[in-house]
Amino acid sequence: MSNKSLTRRQHTEIFDGLTTEIHEFRLQPFKGIILEVEDEHFHHDSAVMLPNYPATAREAVGGPSLGLAVIAACLKHQESHPDQQVLMTGHADTSGPDQYNLAISLKRAKSVKHAVMGERDQWVAISVAQHKTEDYQLILKWVADLYGWNCDPQGIDMLPNC
Repeated sequence: MSNKSLTRRQHTEIFDGLTTEIHEFRLQPFKGIILEVEDEHFHHDSAVMLPNYPATAREAVGGPSLGLAVIAACLKHQESHPDQQVLMTGHADTSGPDQYNLAISLKRAKSVKHAVMGERDQWVAISVAQHKTEDYQLILKWVADLYGWNCDPQGIDMLPNC
């Protein structure tokens, strides 16, 4: 008799075995930690992760976000718990068609994953492919506010994409 242990995450895997043998499968429970982040991290129709502003400044800069602080939290958690695996998901609101929402959610999840993993080229490719002008304006304002550099665009005006 052959024995096989698997988790629920492996439910789509195919196990080859002779049909003339008895096979025993034991399903192991999956244990995980969920970090649910409920604040906005992306502009509508964009896959560009935004910088973080404190709650008091969010309204002044267009609403978002915890943004990059989420990546920092993931990296700190992973550093403290290297034996744990991380599952990243992306979300979209329900204003668009299901297929579109699924596609933008996947791009957002991949954007975060590439940033966390340090995969610069893949992260840039997603950001270039699915961005808004206000993404760049907000990032430039954040840099100006944080470092005092002279790059503040003097507002987030949501112009058509460049």
